[in-house]
Amino acid sequence: MKVTHENPSAAVKSVDRVLDLLEVLASAGGRLAIGDIAQRTGIPLPSTHRLLRGLVSRGYVRQLPDRHYALGFRMVPLGRAANNFVGLNIESVLNPLVQTLGESVSLAILSNDKAEFIAQAVSPLSIRHTVELGKRVELYSTSVGKALLGLLPDSEVEASLKNLDFISSTEHTITDMAVLLADVRLSKKRGYALDRQESEAGLVSVAAAAKSEFDTHLAIALSGPLSRMTESKIAQAVPLLQAATQQLCSRQSESVLAASTARSTS
Repeated sequence: MKVTHENPSAAVKSVDRVLDLLEVLASAGGRLAIGDIAQRTGIPLPSTHRLLRGLVSRGYVRQLPDRHYALGFRMVPLGRAANNFVGLNIESVLNPLVQTLGESVSLAILSNDKAEFIAQAVSPLSIRHTVELGKRVELYSTSVGKALLGLLPDSEVEASLKNLDFISSTEHTITDMAVLLADVRLSKKRGYALDRQESEAGLVSVAAAAKSEFDTHLAIALSGPLSRMTESKIAQAVPLLQAATQQLCSRQSESVLAASTARSTS
């Protein structure tokens, strides 16, 4: 059913259209192509494209690798369930990792050409790593970024990075495309990615990533000081991080299915 529009002022009409787009994306339960969004809202295709571009730039909508659209994670802090990911109890996944491993854990999603942090559980130790929720970081210099790149085909990895100016955050930052691609391939093969002081001096991070059936690309990272992030700690963390990413993907599927069932029976 198309959304009907009255004749309010131009400003109010624009707000109505933005809300229509968001509501249609939310009700879809997953992702939609731009043509489907325009058809369901009744908004002309050029206007739909313009509005989506603005929402993507602000992080309220995500453009997925296959050019479909889904709600963005800047929507999360607007609701009461700021720590929930599409209706999931993220804390119940992240907190046990901190309790077992002792270091801070963060959750990031692929957001255009960056990794965006949407949740974290912080280490109780006085010297610890924290992230700014909603912050978008480079894919090439972070463990979550490289883990997310590992979910993409090589052609998409190169396309994502080809126009990028590599900036050295530290002396360990990878700034060569060939070296980065080799690192991403290795990360994909072994199932986890490492940031050894590449994004920040003295910081080591390990991340695992997974892709849900709704095309959500997510990564969970364990991060801490170089002195504590030993090889044994990394080895201990890897299977736990891999299991946690799969758990969130499964929960998303269950949550969307439950929401869809509720709508169909209401």
